[in-house]
Amino acid sequence: MAEPETDVVTVALEVSENAKLQLWDRLPHHSEHFCDVSLRSTDGQVFKAHRLVLSMASDPLFAMLSGSFAEGQQSEVPFESSGEALSAFLEFLYKGTFSVKKAILPELLRLVHQWEVQPLQSALNELLVKHMTPELCSSLIVDCEVLLVDQLDEMLERYVLQNFSACVKTEQFGSWPLHRMIGLLRSDDLVAEHEEEVLAAVMHWHRSGPHRDDATAALLQMVRFTLLSAEALQGLGSREGLTGLPGVVMSRLAAAALKVHQGMGDPRERPETPEEASYMKAVKLRNSYPYWWADFGCSLRGGMVIAERSGQYGEGELEPWAVHIHDQALYIIDGREPCCVLQWPLGALSGRVVVGTGSTLNGVNDFSDIIDIAIDANGDLFVLDGQHGRIVRIRDGVGEVVGDGVLSLDVGTRALYIGTDGSIYFIDEGGSRVQRYYQGMTVPVAGGPESGDGASQLEDAEDIFVTKDGVLYVSDSGNNRIQKWLPGATSGVTVAGGHGKGSRCDQLQHPVGLHVTEDSTIYIADYQNHRVMKWKEGWQYGLVVAGGHGVDSGLHQLCEPIDVTMDAQGALYVADNGNARVVRWAAPCAPYERILPCASGF
Repeated sequence: MAEPETDVVTVALEVSENAKLQLWDRLPHHSEHFCDVSLRSTDGQVFKAHRLVLSMASDPLFAMLSGSFAEGQQSEVPFESSGEALSAFLEFLYKGTFSVKKAILPELLRLVHQWEVQPLQSALNELLVKHMTPELCSSLIVDCEVLLVDQLDEMLERYVLQNFSACVKTEQFGSWPLHRMIGLLRSDDLVAEHEEEVLAAVMHWHRSGPHRDDATAALLQMVRFTLLSAEALQGLGSREGLTGLPGVVMSRLAAAALKVHQGMGDPRERPETPEEASYMKAVKLRNSYPYWWADFGCSLRGGMVIAERSGQYGEGELEPWAVHIHDQALYIIDGREPCCVLQWPLGALSGRVVVGTGSTLNGVNDFSDIIDIAIDANGDLFVLDGQHGRIVRIRDGVGEVVGDGVLSLDVGTRALYIGTDGSIYFIDEGGSRVQRYYQGMTVPVAGGPESGDGASQLEDAEDIFVTKDGVLYVSDSGNNRIQKWLPGATSGVTVAGGHGKGSRCDQLQHPVGLHVTEDSTIYIADYQNHRVMKWKEGWQYGLVVAGGHGVDSGLHQLCEPIDVTMDAQGALYVADNGNARVVRWAAPCAPYERILPCASGF
């Protein structure tokens, strides 16, 4: 039987999302018609709005405006926010978008969190991530600490770790909570140029608020004192200007770290094997310091290239055989044909030939095999001319032979040094003997005619350094050691290496150039280990202060370093021969007075 027909028709109509939005867009703006509530900011601005629109934004707003609270009976409702924050809040509720200054974002975040407006919370989190700055980050940490959701809190933590230096300089850093400081300082991922920067931040935080002695003492335990420079540790260990518990903790930690630098730790705590005895392995590095020791070179910079050539335009790559520094300029032996000496002002993009083909030198200027150079206290340049077996002094643009007819050199003489009294030291051909020329007389001062590995012998010696007291240091390359000879001594004392050829921290492998400071610290171009070593007399093991991280051209790497020298500021200059460049490794230490100004005290 057929169903009877009816006049009723059921139609299901689906309205598009765009159509719904168009209907919503017709709602009058909150400053226009049908407004039934006013919102007053803390700075006295009044904004008209609709109870219905506000109530739809969140349950807390609905509860407040529906009559459950006193505010629901009032035509004007006070909000604990500035006019700028409240305006942005309303703009989002009505338009789904807002414009606001970055400085207002923390206040807006508090407002949104208070009223639990979830869509705006999510939008704010994305906006904060996108437009984060050190100032904004610091404000969020201080003003919105309890409001931060996990995602935003983790983002802030990562941002501070990556931008620590900039965040420390913000106005609100001194108000950061203790637990936040602890989390940051304990992290291996904290990026800083050097550990002095970390310690300075702790001291800045300490001075920014009262009654922080105990908290600061706890934070100091998280500073990696062994990564501070020796200069800073010596100053901090004196306790000058330090009082109270932080002063006691600072002094103790600095003294212990200084022992690591000096190799004076408790012998019972020393590793048994030489490989494990490297002090670097005993130091907990931050991840931003993978190639760093406190005396030279930070991982963020490594070495800085001071002199190199691209090899374009027919000039050829630089072949640095030796490097010296005098009067704000480097003097570099460029071993490419024809061999020459370059004067390269610090900071310049190129150098000029001062000895050899292309120079304007008068007098003796026929050089083709320059073995070594030296500069005396008067600024005169001395050149060891291997081809002619002579030493030429360059003074006021004129070259003249030293000891002409009196000083006789082997063609293979291989190193040169000028003492403070004008004495000329050189290594004979074969590298088994060092001789001294002074006032027309030549006398042997180290080694002898026969090479060997005894205390009185040398083998294939490559370089020499003489202190102002006449103490001679010899790079005894064939024996992989550095020998020290006192004036008049008949034998030398091993002060670095001497444990066979190898790459352990108690070994050297064909050491070449060396430099000795006034406190008898020795810096050695460890040629075949591609590193520069620091050694003090009495140390069983040396420290790697440049290179030592594989053979390549990275700024933290060296390739066949052949010579090393130091300037008055304590920076190393390395003739990185295998990489065709000269690099500068600067000590990133900040004097402790900058960290702890005595006038500020505790």
